[in-house]
Amino acid sequence: MKQILLHIGPHKTGTGTIQKSLFENKNQLLNNNILVPKIGEISTNMSGHHNLVWEMVNRKIFRRERGTWNELVNLIKNTIHEKIIITSEGFSHFSDKEIALIKKKLDNIADDIKIIIYLRYQPLILQSQWSQWARYHINFSKNFYEWLEALNYYFPLFDYQLLIDKWMNVFGKENILVRVLEQGQLDGPLFHDFLSTCGIERPGIYACPENFNISPGIKTLTMIQEIKKRTSQKINKQKQIKIVSYVREFGLDYFDEPKINLIDRETHDRIMERYMESNRKVGQEFFGREELFLEPFREKELTRFSVEDFKPEEILDAFVFTMEKMFPAGEKKNQKKRPSSNDNDYDSLKAQLDTIYTSRGWQALEKISAVRRKIQKLIKS
Repeated sequence: MKQILLHIGPHKTGTGTIQKSLFENKNQLLNNNILVPKIGEISTNMSGHHNLVWEMVNRKIFRRERGTWNELVNLIKNTIHEKIIITSEGFSHFSDKEIALIKKKLDNIADDIKIIIYLRYQPLILQSQWSQWARYHINFSKNFYEWLEALNYYFPLFDYQLLIDKWMNVFGKENILVRVLEQGQLDGPLFHDFLSTCGIERPGIYACPENFNISPGIKTLTMIQEIKKRTSQKINKQKQIKIVSYVREFGLDYFDEPKINLIDRETHDRIMERYMESNRKVGQEFFGREELFLEPFREKELTRFSVEDFKPEEILDAFVFTMEKMFPAGEKKNQKKRPSSNDNDYDSLKAQLDTIYTSRGWQALEKISAVRRKIQKLIKS
């Protein structure tokens, strides 16, 4: 009997942790008759089958060499393994038509198909979604409260009744496995809970990876937002993306900052008002209770921060770190590969930086910053 377990996310519900854990335990799972296909994966260290999503919705980033639905179907037909796990948060965006097409592709090659969905408290998932957009989307510059106002405190993807109903209408309620991402409602760590939900025995024998996809704190996000505002009309998008990525790397390594919290009582209540009825119906449908989430809201100190709150040395350290990444010292001046046509300012900027690198002031600043970073590491350890 073959069983397909299709994990659809949605976003910001620990999908990266689950996919990383599946990759790291792939061989042990295989030894226990559980297949996590390579077909459809796009990463060298995570088992996320996003290429299958991209093929289904005709996205330009789909790559045939990474695996197709036809190849997956043939693999499942011929495999001797009883459980096959497929995972991508991209499935949560599928329309009724695309969900029906998945069922059509898989119906004749498996005896049982289960859909696994994790649900996270909407105020937290919205904060996490904003944080991701703030650090990765170059053209996104709204703060959390501006973004919520623009959305009218409602993001359709996190209306769980709408999400579940789409899949339930195609696969049936009995094949929808709903889990709530709260510590008191999980069976151990997230990955072990996922394996238990898949019906895998002794989940505790499988290793859980270290913290994955750690979100930056308020200092890092503030610096990223400010850089995006100040550089949007001055440098090209490719350079802007690089600078933002280096600032994010610097913040994770060197900023001593609390975990971000932007949700006060008023914000919390306005969000939950929009999702109250949807949550109630899911709670009744799958758990036989009025409340979907059981942990009460506890108001915590907000992590307010503005660019004026930075210490001068923090800005200098971030600048030095970013420049070292952008233009490594000792880089050859006459490279065979020339910059692209939209980098006409490269030579001028590089010449200026070469002058700075050879100056005593820059060398002193590098030494001071290096010592400061070593001290910070020692303090943290």
